Amino acid sequence: MNQPVQTRVNGKQILLSGWTPAFHTFSSNLAVFNPENIDTAGENLTLLLNRKRYGNKPYSGAEIRSAKRYSSGTFETRMKVAKGSGIVSAFFLYGPDANKEIDVEITGNNTSVLHLNHWVSSKSNGVEIPLGFNAAEDFHTYTITWKRGLIVWHVDGKEVHRTSNDVPAGKLHLVYNLWASATESFAGKFDPAALPAKMEIAYLSIQ
Repeated sequence: MNQPVQTRVNGKQILLSGWTPAFHTFSSNLAVFNPENIDTAGENLTLLLNRKRYGNKPYSGAEIRSAKRYSSGTFETRMKVAKGSGIVSAFFLYGPDANKEIDVEITGNNTSVLHLNHWVSSKSNGVEIPLGFNAAEDFHTYTITWKRGLIVWHVDGKEVHRTSNDVPAGKLHLVYNLWASATESFAGKFDPAALPAKMEIAYLSIQ
């Protein structure tokens, strides 16, 4: 019987293992994702959000996306998120051609709450999970296990949510991003005084 293949890389190695920096935006994002905001100088991989304007967007964030697409697996990362109202730190699986998504998101207006969601077409299945700690103060481990008909999320090795409803199927990219939300009901009113902000990624494991 074949053993599962595991890939584990530290934050700085992620961009050397088939990941692409993004340069784009979307309607509810007040920032443009720009590769200039990806910093590999320190021990970890750092995504930055700052005041640099691009086009009609007043801010500049960062996103990296795996070149490989996955149809199942366990995706684990250790990261420290950004603090500040309106700021979103995210780790998720995404299929741009079919609007399929499996999310781990933490908003900077309340970094003690985890936002979990999964999408098929335009149907949202969001839940909020109290963390019991401030995710912006230290590194913590977040895990998505995705298989046919099931998604399970863990934080620091403890299961926090599972679902078998509306589970996406197909092949999805793995994505990290840091951005400025225009949706106050989700992330709070954006606070420019919180900039510059950063999201730090210590490692990624895929199995």
